[in-house]
Amino acid sequence: MVPAMPDGPARQKIEQMLLYVVGQAHEDHSLTRTKLAKVLWYADFGAYRDLGSPISGWRYVKQEHGPMPDRMKLLELDLEAQGYLLRHQDGKATRYSLPESRSGIAEGLSQEELAYLDQVIYMCRNAWATYLSNKSHEESIGWQAAAIGEEIPYPTALLSREPLNDREIARGQELAREFGLTA
Repeated sequence: MVPAMPDGPARQKIEQMLLYVVGQAHEDHSLTRTKLAKVLWYADFGAYRDLGSPISGWRYVKQEHGPMPDRMKLLELDLEAQGYLLRHQDGKATRYSLPESRSGIAEGLSQEELAYLDQVIYMCRNAWATYLSNKSHEESIGWQAAAIGEEIPYPTALLSREPLNDREIARGQELAREFGLTA
């Protein structure tokens, strides 16, 4: 038996994000489930890093092709059953559109959240799912550390493999002295 989908603000936000991305991608024929999952992940984890909190707060899990919203297929099926989303099979790929009666307007998202989501959509617009998937594998220390199906914690968005610059090293040393962490 599959547990019921969680309800609440996180679910409402992830649904609004998903519908907004699909609505904005009407010309993007490369929008598959994998690409959609990466856009949502980049938006949520990037907002956590850059704005201090994720847009939706929905759980993301490690899957073979990168981070994916937990129970994404059930989210899609629920939105489709409610008449908000149309799913189309194209070989192995799932593609999306919105019914003509529905626009991609996300009523539950703030202007700041929409602006951030728009930046991510713009960043990903010409990228194929395979590229975004590979990029998410390289960039996400949380994805690298998790087992398949395991949750990727939002704080891992703050981790980077980039070497520290001189200013960052100096600030770290200053904080270590301030908190008595040096000899």
